[in-house]
Formats: sequence, C-alpha cells, structure tokens
Amino acid sequence: MATVYRGRKIGDGTRVEFTQGFTPDDPPDFPVVRASGGMISTAMDYARFLQMYLNKGEYGGVRVLTDASMAAATAPQFKMNERASYGFGWGVSPQGVFSHGGSDGTYAWVDPSRDLFGIVFTQSPGGINPRNEFQRMMTEACK
Repeated sequence: MATVYRGRKIGDGTRVEFTQGFTPDDPPDFPVVRASGGMISTAMDYARFLQMYLNKGEYGGVRVLTDASMAAATAPQFKMNERASYGFGWGVSPQGVFSHGGSDGTYAWVDPSRDLFGIVFTQSPGGINPRNEFQRMMTEACK
C-alpha cells in the first residue's frame, strides 16, 4: 500500500504543495472497517474481482456471487440524480455501467455492454484526477 499525499494550492494558487497524509502503518481514522482503512489487495486481484463482475458473478468456472446478489449490487437501489443511481456498493449509470471510487483517487468500472472493465490507481486527493478522461478514452476506443 502506498503512502497517501495531500495537495494544497499555495501562494497565488499556481503552485501545489504536497504533504504526507497517511502511511500504511498509521492507525485507522475511523473506528469502523472501511476500504481505505484496512481492505488492501493487489491490482491483479482487483482485476480478477472486476472480471468476476463482468462474468455475472462467476470467475474461473466457479460461481462466486448468486444471480440475486449480482442483480442487487448492480441495479439502481437509490437514485442520486438524473445521471446516476447507487446499487449495493456500486454507482450505476442509466447505460448499465457500474463503478466505484476509492478514497484517494482510485476508480474502477465495469461496462457489460462493451465486455470491458477498467481500473485507475492514482493518488489525487484534492488534485487533478485522470479517471474520467481515462474512462472516456477507453469508451471511445471501443466504439
């Protein structure tokens, strides 16, 4: 796990200063388990997790999630606005793409209609995050 750095604009706002915000040995900020406070994995394992969702709950010929669990997790359960809803653990778009953002800039999405998933691992809390541009470019490349 990488150290998290926080950025803040200094002076006239044209420069950014980065300071260390969190290191892997720091105690959790919250008294409850949450992804940024204790659930750690590798990029390859996260890719396998997303592939399992792309495979409708199956990975390597093994059923990991039931059809009902898949439907509940990836279907709109709570409407946030006209463009986005939230399932159980996933943001869900009207086009059926589901996604999840991490605490310090990470982002993952699954697009079943294109048989595609993507992951962005970046540290950009409060800074410029490339995830929307990366997702847009991936989507455009698949047209």
